Amino acid sequence: MNAEQSIDYEWFEQSLDQAIASSGRTRAHYEQFWAESDSRRQRAASGEDAYSFILKHANHMSFTDFYLYSPLLYPKGAPPQSVHKAVNQLSVAFFDRFIKGDASIDIQALADKLGVSMN
Repeated sequence: MNAEQSIDYEWFEQSLDQAIASSGRTRAHYEQFWAESDSRRQRAASGEDAYSFILKHANHMSFTDFYLYSPLLYPKGAPPQSVHKAVNQLSVAFFDRFIKGDASIDIQALADKLGVSMN
């Protein structure tokens, strides 16, 4: 599962100067990290029963309970409750289908119902 912002190269490029300034690392370091991460995502999603989900308007912190602590921390975009619901339902569906062997589960249909993109 991916947060849309986490795999958006334009957003990555826009935040690159700030990351370089605050970390002291080079542009080449971050670009190598991006390329390696992208390659890993593609390899992980290339298997026969592999799924790749993109949660729209979500960011890296959307997978945590960080945004639930205070309305002041509420993110722009995806409401945390909907992200958590999608993550939970898709994870359970995947395990029920491939661990428990329930072939009646249609993961694509569930993703569509939840408004989650699949690659």
